[in-house]
Amino acid sequence: MKKTVLLSIFLVSGVIHAGAIKDKYLDINDKIDKTKLSDDTKSKTLEENVNRALKMTLLQQYNLCGYEKASIGKDGYEVSELNPALIYVQYQSFVGYYLFASNPAYFLQYPLDSKVLLEPGSKIVRAYDKSCAGDSSSAQK
Repeated sequence: MKKTVLLSIFLVSGVIHAGAIKDKYLDINDKIDKTKLSDDTKSKTLEENVNRALKMTLLQQYNLCGYEKASIGKDGYEVSELNPALIYVQYQSFVGYYLFASNPAYFLQYPLDSKVLLEPGSKIVRAYDKSCAGDSSSAQK
């Protein structure tokens, strides 16, 4: 009998607590949805997301020397017409896409999926090559 009473007290208190957290979450979510971002802010956020994704790819997939200085301008990426969360990128000899969970112009995020390819015949300097030691400015030869 005592176990049943204690169990029901814990369940009720958990439901009440979860309800308050849910209400707070919905309130904050409504405030974010009502916030209007300027086109300049959206553009900067999108570019920041694309550059962060590119650096992550160049480090993790290619171990590229000088990846931290890699940067794509507005002419280095295209937003898909059908899905604003799909971004096509081109950086030097690399070309590919990044798929984000939602439109990357609204908040900072990492891509869910990506595929970045290196053009055949391209030479890159990897971080473990001797020519990279001490000269991180040469991202590609």
